[in-house]
Amino acid sequence: MKRILRIAIPAILLLSLVAASTAYFMLRPRILSVSPEDGTTGLPGTTPVTITFSTDMQAEDLSRTLTLEPNTTGIYQMIGQTLIFTPSVPWEQDVAVTVRLLPGIRSAAGLPLTEGMEWQFTTRHPWLAFQMDDTSGSHVYMVDPAGVDVVRLIPGDANILDYSITSSDQVLYSEKTSTGSRLRLYDRDAAATVDLLDCGTASCTQPRLSPDGKLLVYRRTAAGSAAILWSAIITNGHAGVPTLLGEAGHITRDPMFSTSGWLAFYDETALAFLFKQPSSKTIISFANGTGEPGSWSADGSQYTAPDIGYNQATGITPGYYSQLLTYLPASSTQEELTRDNRMEDVQPAYSPDGKQLVFARRFLNAQNWTPGRQIWAMNADGTNIRPLTHLAVQNHTGFAWSPDSRYLAYLQFNTASYTGSRSLWLMDMAEGSRQLILVGAYNLNWLP
Repeated sequence: MKRILRIAIPAILLLSLVAASTAYFMLRPRILSVSPEDGTTGLPGTTPVTITFSTDMQAEDLSRTLTLEPNTTGIYQMIGQTLIFTPSVPWEQDVAVTVRLLPGIRSAAGLPLTEGMEWQFTTRHPWLAFQMDDTSGSHVYMVDPAGVDVVRLIPGDANILDYSITSSDQVLYSEKTSTGSRLRLYDRDAAATVDLLDCGTASCTQPRLSPDGKLLVYRRTAAGSAAILWSAIITNGHAGVPTLLGEAGHITRDPMFSTSGWLAFYDETALAFLFKQPSSKTIISFANGTGEPGSWSADGSQYTAPDIGYNQATGITPGYYSQLLTYLPASSTQEELTRDNRMEDVQPAYSPDGKQLVFARRFLNAQNWTPGRQIWAMNADGTNIRPLTHLAVQNHTGFAWSPDSRYLAYLQFNTASYTGSRSLWLMDMAEGSRQLILVGAYNLNWLP
């Protein structure tokens, strides 16, 4: 009997050890897939990194587990079996990004990842999109930062009324039809177009898509009625029944989504900017006499736009001025960003990295007056304000930052010429150099 026990006990222990080892092998976390895949090229600088595991994982200090070279700031998330890194600041153009996942991250059951992984992908340089007219209508093109390659962005002979670039690198555009217009979505990677909404005999412009791609906003102009904003929920790639965005009978325009989901637009009837949070239905109103479009900060928390002020006109002081105001809809407060009663400050544009703001400025007093607005820049907090151009008769407008905040695209025209055309320029913000790209462009937007 003792001999049997002496044999049975080691056997039981061996079987237990085998069973435990088998269970550990089956339950231990493993990497199932990564995105982008190793060796992928030509990706936008905003491409997120995702890693899918064989089991749910703990949300530990992910920044210590996942390393990236070159490093960039971003948001780390662990959602079930998937680790996601979304860059807040895009990687630079044409750069190889190395991703390393180190061993040690634990599953929900407490078991560690024993084998890490390393892989690479390569970014592409951003392209600048723009509209240009010819005898057949208006078309959307794109040009590389060097100004060498100019190609048609939206294929075919569509006559484009307006367009915008979505957060997922698609082109949302309004196309003129034989009876009116329609809204369409073009995926340039898949080279596929989806019809979102038929506007019938109306003209639909200013199309915008929310960051999550679930809400379409556009401006509809029909014969005999005011131009107003409408919205429609996107389901299975198509727009649902449109609903009025503002108050009935109010003229509304210039919708703009923030990265955090706020929607800003202007109500001409109420002379106010309205801010709507679609998820909570909250609407915040700020009085504004000019209604010139503004710009959202990179984090989506504040919207900066110009507003008009009035002086007692004298020989030295002009009768009005324009200042930049910052609206914070979450707290229903506003702040002055610039104020000088000799200035006309308009067209603010935040850089994607959140560090800078450019705007157009013109002196209004007799001693310093110029016919053209110059490009000025400041830190996002209003400090270090400085001019970037000094061309008195040239007007500068249409500012558009590249996704990596390296380039500023803008339009320039001679205020002393009645026949001159808009010229498209590119400024390298690090070097301060400027380059003429082409003539006749408008409606500038960068593609990631």
